[in-house]
Amino acid sequence: MRDTGRSADTPPKYHRVKQRLVEDIMSGRYQAHHRLPSIVALARRYGVSNITARRVVQELVREGVVYTVPTRGCFVAGRENTPNRLVEPGAGADRIALLTAGWADEFYGPIIQGVLEVCRRNNRILEVYCSEGNCRLENELLDLFTRKPGTGLLFIPTTAHYRYTQLIRLSHRRIPTVLVDTGLVHYDLDRVTSANEEGSREAVEHLIGLGHRRIVFMARAADFMTVTERYRGYRRALADHGIQADPRLRQTAQVSADVSLEEEGYRKTVALLDARIGFTAIFAVSGWNVIGAYRALRDRGLRVPQDVSLVTFDDLEAAAGFEVPLTAVRQDTHAMGTAAAELLLRRLSAIWTGSPVVGAAETIFIPTKLVVRKSIGPVRSR
Repeated sequence: MRDTGRSADTPPKYHRVKQRLVEDIMSGRYQAHHRLPSIVALARRYGVSNITARRVVQELVREGVVYTVPTRGCFVAGRENTPNRLVEPGAGADRIALLTAGWADEFYGPIIQGVLEVCRRNNRILEVYCSEGNCRLENELLDLFTRKPGTGLLFIPTTAHYRYTQLIRLSHRRIPTVLVDTGLVHYDLDRVTSANEEGSREAVEHLIGLGHRRIVFMARAADFMTVTERYRGYRRALADHGIQADPRLRQTAQVSADVSLEEEGYRKTVALLDARIGFTAIFAVSGWNVIGAYRALRDRGLRVPQDVSLVTFDDLEAAAGFEVPLTAVRQDTHAMGTAAAELLLRRLSAIWTGSPVVGAAETIFIPTKLVVRKSIGPVRSR
């Protein structure tokens, strides 16, 4: 493959300019039925040639995002101009698409099952697409949905920061999208997720009640909205008890994309021990991180919970039967799938009945439950 000097995920310049212009439209900088600046002004604003700016505008005209008025220029399209036939009953409206980053494991499986049950009750066909964590494939599949007469989309994205440009086209075609689990930084969409902040706060508060003050926060990476929310809950619990957060105890840097979550938990725990950074508890957002941390502690002659307490946000099937049964924040992923499908059907019903578009996107938080097992205990007096 020829080296182009940019990563495979970096789009050509005109795509990046198109993306910025669409984001400016979605943010309200350029409002519906207001005239866009001239091609020359757009080229100057986005730092490109007039040819590139004209190509971007022409594409947006073809996609229905903007429209032209002879002798007057280009204007931003209103969503009410989008052909309703794309989502009318009888034109594929018995179908719901679910695009998921993972398949039938113990996290994704119950979500899919919850969605399927709602679809069955409402005589809908569920189509499931799996990206296996490939953001570029997700964007390609989103593009497919924009070109198929469809109903609505449930989307479990791989990461919060990727720019899924096709979501804009779905919005303008009045194809509603509901995010499941993590949200997206660049797009304000309906979302159903666990009560990540509150669940995290409750778990850390429980540790503090046992005398712990040096509590590690461990996650694979900080680029998931769920991780951000759980870290916020961790910080809230510390602040509520007058405990200053030590940045060295925040272990969110990814070790390697090729390393398993369990091995990553192992390596991060070993690094903390080698650096002699004192801690008495580990709160991890992944059950596999905690299992790796347990192995590292055991290899260093430390006992759980006598020396270090362990809590995970994921209540894995293996957690209860582990060597030391793991305390965990349990997510109701089945309810997450059910609520997401029901929200999507409400959005579709509003479109079919001609109800006005609701302003702000809705976020539904599914309650979590702290399941206390034998991996936590009081801090030993030293």
